[in-house]
Amino acid sequence: MKEEEKRETRDKGGLIDRLIKRHVIQAAAIYVAVAWGALEILITLQEKLGWPESISVWATRLFVAGFPVAVILAWRRDIDSRAARFGLVSLAFLAAGAALWLTLSTEPVQRAPGAQLPPVNEAIATVAVLPFENGTGDAAFDYLASGFTGELIGRLSKHPDLAVVQEESIRAPLLASLIPVAQAATLNADYMVQGRVVREGKFLEVTASLQDLDGQVLWSEILREPYAADNVLAMQRRISGEVSRVLGTTLEAPAYCGETTDLDAMELYYRGRMKVGTRITETMEQGMELLKQAVEADPYFGRGWAGLGGAQLVLAGRMRDPVDGDRERAGMLWSMMQTSFRRALDICPTIGGAYKIMVPSYEGIDNESVDQEMQFRDSLAMDPNDAGLLRQYAFHLMQHGMNEEAVEAMQRAYDNEPLLAMIPRQLAHALTRLGRCDEALPLAAEAEELGGQPSVGIEGPCAWLRRDIDAMNAAGHRFKEVGFGFVYEAMEMSVEEFNEARLDENSPLRPVMAERMRALWEQNPDESKNMHIYWVVSTATHIGDLDLVFEILDTIANENGFPGYTIAWSPLFVDSETSGRLRADPRFVEMLNKTSYPEYWREYGWPTGCEPDGDSFRCF
Repeated sequence: MKEEEKRETRDKGGLIDRLIKRHVIQAAAIYVAVAWGALEILITLQEKLGWPESISVWATRLFVAGFPVAVILAWRRDIDSRAARFGLVSLAFLAAGAALWLTLSTEPVQRAPGAQLPPVNEAIATVAVLPFENGTGDAAFDYLASGFTGELIGRLSKHPDLAVVQEESIRAPLLASLIPVAQAATLNADYMVQGRVVREGKFLEVTASLQDLDGQVLWSEILREPYAADNVLAMQRRISGEVSRVLGTTLEAPAYCGETTDLDAMELYYRGRMKVGTRITETMEQGMELLKQAVEADPYFGRGWAGLGGAQLVLAGRMRDPVDGDRERAGMLWSMMQTSFRRALDICPTIGGAYKIMVPSYEGIDNESVDQEMQFRDSLAMDPNDAGLLRQYAFHLMQHGMNEEAVEAMQRAYDNEPLLAMIPRQLAHALTRLGRCDEALPLAAEAEELGGQPSVGIEGPCAWLRRDIDAMNAAGHRFKEVGFGFVYEAMEMSVEEFNEARLDENSPLRPVMAERMRALWEQNPDESKNMHIYWVVSTATHIGDLDLVFEILDTIANENGFPGYTIAWSPLFVDSETSGRLRADPRFVEMLNKTSYPEYWREYGWPTGCEPDGDSFRCF
């Protein structure tokens, strides 16, 4: 018995000795080291060149799967015992399988709907990054100060628990004559960041400070470095990092990637952003050309590509104007915009605005409403203080009848960009859907004062909600004065006749109105070209012509909605008597079941006038 134990001990020792002698263990160690080093190099190249993340994932799997092959090739000639061979092969494959399982199981899990939405209206502080001063006194360097301002806003906006006032608001003419503290107060900010940029020969000096509204300095620093792209980025990281640290942000910001180390590209980008920010068509064209030059100088400049895509997007919208536009060029710009945003996302996937426009549909999801919601929430998780994204999200919510949530999103946008005219205007529009005209009317006047759309666009609906015929007529005449009288022209009615027909159910003009609206729809039933859909649906709802409403909306429902006109659904979810009559019609639920809306509501909550009813739902 003892002899057998000794023999087994010798055999075991002999196996280990032979493995060492034939360099099997050494070969396994070398394979692991080489594979690890190759993977690190691949990940670095992936980040620098903007390669898809899947490349490194599959490379890891390949290296793991290759481990047992390397081990077998190293020792297979040295082992005589069939049992030993089988045991070592089994052990190698078991180790590889365990490693592969760990690799697969630690991949990011598919996000559940709603998991990434940042808290709305729960910011711990609102910060205004006031325009940095060009300390050189030479207007040729204004772009440098402007670029510093914009980049700091972008960096701080990545923190979900900071509300950051956007650059368009900061540069509003209304602020020009105010001292810094008054500027910050006007912008509803709690803190302000001020700075000064001086370029002296080969050096750049930046002075920056964080202050509260009492003028108390919470942090300040003077940074001086040789003028180079790397140093400029380091200064911006330093300032944004110190500001967020002092303010006590609790959530780590997503990666601010897609930067450039090419000084020429950086300067062209700053100059281009400055011109695009004017929103003057001719100047924007110049800015777009500068942004093109920026990405030509550095093809891997992700934020440069995003800036170019944004300029192309806005200019494409301008070119679609039916009177002064160029629809052929608009189409070209739209195609170019898609290319630019795709390139930006390939390089830096956390650019929220580009992500929302270009992100592909979620795998395995065939519900357009849920898909859109997830895209918005993921985009806002990347850029939670982007007022433009919040504004688009509010439209999406209103289209699905989620009016309370739309107001909440627009309030967040207003907190960030109170002086960009379209923001208070859109908040006013969202408030009218809840009948909160006392809050909406001052915002509409504020938007008009800032150069936005006439406030009558809000005054008219509020007059209708009050059933005030005099106010309705006054609003109608003002509509005509500001160039929005096409409704009365299309109906071939005066303002007074139109409002009488809407308001008085016994008016002989009401059948005339109903007949004319039907004719407008039948003349051009192609919903993608019919410019009257929204107000025809709204007016037909008001006068109770439900057959026409269902005919129009059933066309939309069969197509599951269509771009640009899904807002036609929003009058159906207003908290009013006329909309309630429409929702109570049995055809309403029948029609909605043809759309993606019910599944969306089951996932995210129910809109005004509808609620779950067992396995189905009812509206009232």
